[in-house]
Amino acid sequence: MSQDRFQLVYDGDDVRQGSMDVYDLAPALLSVGDLVRETNRFLNQDRANVSVQVRSDFQRGSFEIFLAVDQNIIEQARQALFGGNLVDAQGLINLIFGHPVSVLGGTTAATAALMGVIKLYKMLKGQKPRPVEILIQDNSTTIIQDIKVNSETAQLYLNDAIRSRVDRVVQPITKQGIDSLEVRKGKEVIDRIEKPDVPDHVYKASRESRTSEVLSDTREALLKVTKANFEKGKWGFSDGTAKFGADVNDADFQRKLDNREIGFYKGDVLRVLLKTTQTAQPTGNFRTQYTIERVLEHRALAIQSEMTLPLSKTLPPKK
Repeated sequence: MSQDRFQLVYDGDDVRQGSMDVYDLAPALLSVGDLVRETNRFLNQDRANVSVQVRSDFQRGSFEIFLAVDQNIIEQARQALFGGNLVDAQGLINLIFGHPVSVLGGTTAATAALMGVIKLYKMLKGQKPRPVEILIQDNSTTIIQDIKVNSETAQLYLNDAIRSRVDRVVQPITKQGIDSLEVRKGKEVIDRIEKPDVPDHVYKASRESRTSEVLSDTREALLKVTKANFEKGKWGFSDGTAKFGADVNDADFQRKLDNREIGFYKGDVLRVLLKTTQTAQPTGNFRTQYTIERVLEHRALAIQSEMTLPLSKTLPPKK
């Protein structure tokens, strides 16, 4: 078992007075768990499970999240036989939040590639760069808008699902009375995000959530793919009664698409965890959003081989 620990510390007048709203804190905690799990699935696929636990001794607005990566014996044996390095708990935390300064040793900003999705998120204001702004320098380094980045960090940041999880982690900072978020390991501050660092689209989402009534439901569903979108944007699906667009927030599924491990044809079906979010706005208008939280199974359409043969070869010969 591999373990690591870190703290997220929200700060501001409300936090110091011990009055941080549970409706701000709970979604942030859930999003931290989602962020770690999505990162683990993206990097380790099904070779390791990860659990995120929160200590109960909340003090001065801070809370410590305990991260454990548990690999069973079968998966360890499979790794020994077939190779492939697992990213352990400490590696996951470093890739998400960055290295503590104390472990960088003699490296300098000029020689070391930036590591940490949160750091890159802050520098790019949560925006996804255009392909022309990305240069893969080698197997370990990527250049994004003149920023030298660890390649694994770059891959994680470029994934829409992972960036959306970060959006939710920083969203409490948009609220009045909460001014900043610090990531710490022990007493050492790894990074700090303040109100000016939060992207505009996160402020917009926060304003909408404050003035609207939101209901959500997550269920398992079978969906037929009507439009596959391999770039940023919604996919098209049909559930047999209606067609709709949905964002796919599954980092491991996106990785498989990027690596061409899976492909799609007309009529293919996905078994998914489908999240439906309905928003009732003060104006009386309703909006329904669909999100694929996880792709559980890809079912390719079965095609009988005789249907692919020319007609002349499917008919009996003339006598």
